[in-house]
Amino acid sequence: MPDLRLKGKNALITGASRGLGKEIAIGFAKEGANILINFLENKSAALETQKLIEEQGVKTSLYQGDVSIKNNIDKIITRGLNDFN
Repeated sequence: MPDLRLKGKNALITGASRGLGKEIAIGFAKEGANILINFLENKSAALETQKLIEEQGVKTSLYQGDVSIKNNIDKIITRGLNDFN
């Protein structure tokens, strides 16, 4: 059973719609973190990840955007602060 050491924390996981990013996002959620899911192209995969995360009883939010562009990073951070606080 997880000890929820991340309860009340917020995490931005890039590439969270599939692969390693998805597994990291789910793992953080199992430890209690709220997850801001960043994805670039596959919204249906991101929605599937969001569903799996919400099953852990934490908050999630989706943001589509390329994190190699600084302006997008600023928007993602602002969105996460607004969605989770």
